[in-house]
Amino acid sequence: MGKVKPIIFLLYFCILPLAFCAQEKIVLTLDEAVVIALRDNRDILLDEEKLAQAKLKIEESKAAFLPEITLGGTAADTRGLYRKDIVSYSFTAGLKQYVYKGGKSCNTLKESRYKKEAQEALLENTRAQTLLKVKEAFYTLLLAKEFSRLNKEIQENRQRYLESLKERYLKGELPESELKKAEYRLSDADSLYEASRNQEELAGELLKAVLYIEQNSRFDIEGDFEYQPRELAIDAAILQALSQRQEIRQYEAQ
Repeated sequence: MGKVKPIIFLLYFCILPLAFCAQEKIVLTLDEAVVIALRDNRDILLDEEKLAQAKLKIEESKAAFLPEITLGGTAADTRGLYRKDIVSYSFTAGLKQYVYKGGKSCNTLKESRYKKEAQEALLENTRAQTLLKVKEAFYTLLLAKEFSRLNKEIQENRQRYLESLKERYLKGELPESELKKAEYRLSDADSLYEASRNQEELAGELLKAVLYIEQNSRFDIEGDFEYQPRELAIDAAILQALSQRQEIRQYEAQ
């Protein structure tokens, strides 16, 4: 029994709090969702690793311009072969510097730099695409939640209206046909609300997938729809797009 108490203590103070935390709802704003996406997105992490490798490749290409140093050493021991033990050592060192290699080193360095620029553009493009996916999924869920709220209000209003008609019907003030119409409208509202709830659930699963959040976790968002008008001349917009589009930068680097 002495060993059972520590185990119970461990389960109570360690396992149960973890289970409680697992049930805690996650509420995210758009900015928080963007931060999570940029931090955990697999494609971004992969492109960042490729960019780090491209930078190391540049340093490797620069090494071709440095002199090559070779060091060597040997040791010989005649112990057991002759009456007198003889131990000898020899060391060698060499220095080699290429004066000209047909432009191979320069071209290799330029190619490494171009590949780094192309990978930087690819990384920026991946980040931009990830941000677009996050915002699309976030506002899709936000819109689905708004539709669910409106359909819920419609359902409740039609339910109250049906109850009022039932009272009037029992008093003989309404024909049965009016009551049937109200029941049909309520059934239609129930179907719309159920469909909107399903759309909200699917939109939530989509956002979880984009953010790499576990599907069984409790999840919600908060935000609103804001429109900020911007005035931009078409010529300036084209020039800005040509200078900032990651696809163009990647094409030029390649």
